Amino acid sequence: MQNDFSTYIRAVAHIPGLTGHRLRQLREQLHGIRDIEHVSQSELIADFGWPLALAKRYCEWRRDGIFLEHLQKTTRLGIQQILRGDPTYPQELLTIENPPECLFVRGTIPAFPTIAFVGSRRNTTYGKRVIEHLLDPIAHYGLTLCSGLALGIDGLAHQRALDIQMPTIAILGTGVDDESIYPKEHYRLAQNILEQGGAIISEYPPGTPSRKEHFPQRNRLIAGISLATVVIEAGADSGSLITARLAIEQGREVLAVPGAIWSESSHGCHQIIKMGARLCESSQDILDALSLDRPALAQQMREQLPLTPEEQSLYILLDSPMDIDALCLATGRLSPQVLAGLSLLELKGYIRQEHGLWHRTLGCSKR
Repeated sequence: MQNDFSTYIRAVAHIPGLTGHRLRQLREQLHGIRDIEHVSQSELIADFGWPLALAKRYCEWRRDGIFLEHLQKTTRLGIQQILRGDPTYPQELLTIENPPECLFVRGTIPAFPTIAFVGSRRNTTYGKRVIEHLLDPIAHYGLTLCSGLALGIDGLAHQRALDIQMPTIAILGTGVDDESIYPKEHYRLAQNILEQGGAIISEYPPGTPSRKEHFPQRNRLIAGISLATVVIEAGADSGSLITARLAIEQGREVLAVPGAIWSESSHGCHQIIKMGARLCESSQDILDALSLDRPALAQQMREQLPLTPEEQSLYILLDSPMDIDALCLATGRLSPQVLAGLSLLELKGYIRQEHGLWHRTLGCSKR
């Protein structure tokens, strides 16, 4: 194994049942590769409080080279291991209680503010429509959609984000390898998230199966990585209420979408609204909760989506509002070509159309 302390810590993170707290103990109390290679089973039990079975497994894996096997397999599967303190570690997680010491990540975590959508596994048509109603207007304003890949609201939120080209990440309570992804019905969805530039994330090593006790821990990461959590269709006993509670405890914003008073799938949402969560009726409610405005978000997105020369020439012409005929005359291009360029500028947040006239968006400075 590479003679590197961080590499060894990444290897140790593969031990089943090893909590982030115990991994943190090793990082903080052992001070180099020599210490970690020579710490004994009895020291792990006496000094670190490890149970016998865990300490024994650590020493056996070290003796038999199993650590190296797991590191090689993780690399082969395209899984990154991001340690707390690494430059790519999500900064929002550093502010929660007991942040994960090691994250297993496939794909790329987008560098945008993150919002979480959570809710019932047994959604109704109303829940699906709400997701579209809330997500579509903010698809291109530089936000990332986070959820847990579960059936129901989670999966619908991920899929809608993909449909509208919005970055999305899934946080799992299992390993992120293909065999461990849960539920199996969302294997293809997970692959689509990766193919479209998102990420799937877990604090559990590859090969970790679905276990009931993992999902509250998964929920704490969803709440922690997100600046705001939006609860959609949650019953009175929904696990989404755990995510909402954790978000509140972590100082994050919580919003809930109301439903019909006789709808069991909205009782949980009504409950947390009574407790002080923001009532969410539109995407503007989400932006307000984040203390963000559309021009600021649009500017951030524009920095990620620079203009082509053709788009730049159109944009410069729109120093004052113009209709399509005037733009065709000014550019010498045919209407379909001009409309194609205008559509891309609108998609990138540079311009908008009102009453047949094209305008620059507010807060968009001349380039």
